[in-house]
Amino acid sequence: MFFTNTAEQTLLQNNSSRAVIFDNSAFLGTPLTDWSPTSYNEVFNTIKSLKSTSSSGIDDVNAKVLKFCIDEVSGPLTCLINKSLSQGIFPSKLKTSKVYPLHKQGSKKDLQNFRPISLIPTVSKIIEKIILTRILDHLNYNNVLPDRQHGFIPGRSTTSALTDLVEHIIDNL
Repeated sequence: MFFTNTAEQTLLQNNSSRAVIFDNSAFLGTPLTDWSPTSYNEVFNTIKSLKSTSSSGIDDVNAKVLKFCIDEVSGPLTCLINKSLSQGIFPSKLKTSKVYPLHKQGSKKDLQNFRPISLIPTVSKIIEKIILTRILDHLNYNNVLPDRQHGFIPGRSTTSALTDLVEHIIDNL
């Protein structure tokens, strides 16, 4: 019950009625409703890029299994993903995850020393990675992301953020 109540308690403890002012004019470029279809090669390479772990979601299909039969599953997955992209619907069976408590440190008798991890179906990971490329392409094409955005951007990291910050400080001395 601890993990189930955490989000609700956090909302109650914080003033969630504060309005967030957000300028959405930057998002008025190319619409995101028209997703470009994926290809066999993109699905194949996305499967290859997955970490070879034995963990799996509720479907009990892990990345090792998909990599083993990559030639057989890439075609059907390409069809499934393209149908999902064209209809704008993420398959509901792929939205369910297994949630496990992961011990951080300290006493295992104290629930505060655990955090939840969600194991989503491996097919969900593949679809999400493909959609992420579409979203990043959209954001880059429409110049939505600021130049100083480093988190969650391929080729950027905390190191590039620190380098950018140091250069900014030096330039403004």
